[in-house]
Amino acid sequence: MTTEHKRAAAWRGATKSSAGHRLGVSGPRSASTLRLIADSLGGRSLSSDLKLAHPSGVSTLVAETSPEASGLIALTNRSGHLIDCSALPANSGEIAGRSGSPLTSNLLPFSGISNREHHLLEHPLTYRKQTTAPRSNRELSTNRFRDISLSTLPRKRAFPLTTFSKCVLFALLIFAVVAAASPLAAQEKRKIIIDQDCAGPGGTDTQAILALVQSPDTDVLGITIVTGDAWRDEEVQHALRLLEIIGRTDIPVIPGAIFPLVNSKEYIARWETLYGKVVYQGAWNFAKRHPVHGPFEVPPMPEGAPTTKASTEGIAHFLLRMVHQYPHQVTIYEGGPLTNLALAQAIDPQFASLAKELVLMGGSLNPQTDDPEFTMTPRREFNLWMDPEASRIVLHAPWPRIVVTTVDISLKTKMDKDLISQIGKSQYPAGQYTAKYAEDNYLWDELASVAWLDPSIITKWKKLYLDVSIDHGASYGDTLVWNETTRPHMGEREVEIQDDLDKQKFYKEFVDLLTRPTPPATTHPDH
Repeated sequence: MTTEHKRAAAWRGATKSSAGHRLGVSGPRSASTLRLIADSLGGRSLSSDLKLAHPSGVSTLVAETSPEASGLIALTNRSGHLIDCSALPANSGEIAGRSGSPLTSNLLPFSGISNREHHLLEHPLTYRKQTTAPRSNRELSTNRFRDISLSTLPRKRAFPLTTFSKCVLFALLIFAVVAAASPLAAQEKRKIIIDQDCAGPGGTDTQAILALVQSPDTDVLGITIVTGDAWRDEEVQHALRLLEIIGRTDIPVIPGAIFPLVNSKEYIARWETLYGKVVYQGAWNFAKRHPVHGPFEVPPMPEGAPTTKASTEGIAHFLLRMVHQYPHQVTIYEGGPLTNLALAQAIDPQFASLAKELVLMGGSLNPQTDDPEFTMTPRREFNLWMDPEASRIVLHAPWPRIVVTTVDISLKTKMDKDLISQIGKSQYPAGQYTAKYAEDNYLWDELASVAWLDPSIITKWKKLYLDVSIDHGASYGDTLVWNETTRPHMGEREVEIQDDLDKQKFYKEFVDLLTRPTPPATTHPDH
């Protein structure tokens, strides 16, 4: 094929290519002339890259071919003067448009240039705005070939920051940090262990457990069971079944002490012959819906027997493991006799100090009531009375904080028919369970639970020194209390005692907790 035919074929390929389309190239306009008009190169002189000393810079590329002058290739400058490039033979090349993207095609065959020049012309030319006057002939003649790309373009100088700009940036940084940290803080749940004498079904023990589990703000690490209102083995079954009903079997139930450290049913029977009857003795003289029974009997359960099993971990070991794993983060909620906590404290004297706080339902100071349990013996409260020696150990332990819900404030509350009716409207298992088995009684443990979740329901507090009598005379198990002036300085510790409450706010929050859907399980990957 002759050189003329090769060039004609290359030109036809360029007019049909996508690159040719972008350059506005079409078929021959006449038999004598075919013109290719490229976009302006943004003021960059193509003649400088071709070592053509032309003062005006090149903006338009024109290729003219005809049978008579098939090799003519011309470049025109802005004034329209032609620059003869006919001596250059065919070669493929690339021209960059205004966007910087290379326009590639078999465009304009150039010939007659060296290998080095050929290699350099193959690299894309990127747009660079010319901000100064065209270079002189001397400058153009001494210009060297070089690749022009984004990496070789001069970088713009950073904008200098003023003092005001720095302050604004610092404020934005602080805002970003706070915004990022807030969701994490909001997601942080309050860790708690519920130590409870879980008689059931229904009643103050199970309702206090529900109030704590139903809160979206709590992370219940476990429910530890102690003999109190019922025997331990029966209570364990009620706790397991309760968690099955509400769908929270992820919470472990850990069986604790069956008997007090020193006190016993038999001892109290002898004590009564000297000092009179004790009205309420929990599992020793009281049972729900069935006769009083022994410590290892589990009567038929109205709510159905559980299919899940209790933990086999020792009670003291569990309590100690949790406070060591989460030092100063775990609240110990105590709704029953204090035997389990005394065992943990006796094994490890650091137990109380490693906890965050002790929240206790217990103690009786001067209740204003006609309830026969308290009218003649106002200082006898069951939780502290059942195991007085354990109560003494726990109340003398170095807790960072002790919060006490006493009989005095609990007697101001009531689980009446209206409250039960409100809870019964719930469509969720916790509310349905509560309404089905609820009792008309004081909200003993429930008040301690909800006040821990929201302390603002307590409108009046007082600080006193609290202890329990372990004298085996008439005062055995009674609550002892002093102020700073009268205290005996025998190891008693100051506690925060709730003295009055906003009842309507308490009732509303209690109903809201028990009627809401149960929160999902909290994962503990490090357990």
